[in-house]
Amino acid sequence: MPGALQSQLLAAVTELLACSDNEGKLVTARKRYVACRRALRIAETLRQPTRVDELAAAVGISRRGLELGFREAFDISPQRYLRRIRMNGLHRDLRRAMPGRETISEAACRWGFVELGRTAVEYRQLFGESPSTTLARDARLDCRRYSDALTLRA
Repeated sequence: MPGALQSQLLAAVTELLACSDNEGKLVTARKRYVACRRALRIAETLRQPTRVDELAAAVGISRRGLELGFREAFDISPQRYLRRIRMNGLHRDLRRAMPGRETISEAACRWGFVELGRTAVEYRQLFGESPSTTLARDARLDCRRYSDALTLRA
């Protein structure tokens, strides 16, 4: 029993130390949330893969603090969130692209994806279709407004 209690205490102390900012001060849940919001604003501008350590440093919190903040606020890891942002950027680019003028590889490389096979599998899981299907779709049909569709019928 003393070993289990000691393990729990050690885990609690480790958790507290991991939730510190760059100056070693403890970070509250509120501060983690604010840091996550700042990280989201930065992440929205990124096109290339970024390490969580770099993002955490940019918002002034430890990597562990940022990870905990993302889990608490959004129920997703920062790494997965960063990848989803880039995947959505790829999806938007493929929807807007004219078939024959841009390749999937060009768009994927622009968003920092180098393993195209893995990217295609994740893309299909996320969007329910392959990147080539998205690229082949007529972009003019995707961006029509409802009111435009009504006037076309008249």
